[in-house]
Amino acid sequence: MKYYIDTNIFIYSTNPSDSRYSNCKAIIDKIIAGEIEALTSVETFEEIIHYGQKNKVLEHTIFLCEKLLITNLTVVPFSKDLLFPFLKIVKKYLKLKIDSRDLIHVISALENGTDTIISADRDFDKITEIKRIDPSEFR
Repeated sequence: MKYYIDTNIFIYSTNPSDSRYSNCKAIIDKIIAGEIEALTSVETFEEIIHYGQKNKVLEHTIFLCEKLLITNLTVVPFSKDLLFPFLKIVKKYLKLKIDSRDLIHVISALENGTDTIISADRDFDKITEIKRIDPSEFR
């Protein structure tokens, strides 16, 4: 099975004081070991860098991104081909006010062969096209 990995999994996997650290780090370790097929969007890297800038840990997040690029993680582009499906899903969930970045992740997953996302973000539970697995439930 192929899994889409949300940004928060990467961020939580770097912070031992976070309660989600162990579960998220275990997921990253499985990706590195090639035990699971995983993908994420280039948007994820932008979000990781933004987190680093906002929290004054930019050097750390740059290191994380560089490390991720040498793993088995597939990084999919956000291309023009995704814009129509993206805009369609934005319209569909307009009233639920779901963050557009989350919808980019959904479309990136769906258009690249998976309907399953590993994320701690419960907003994905509102989106019928995708199934969310909480990192604490991933085995």
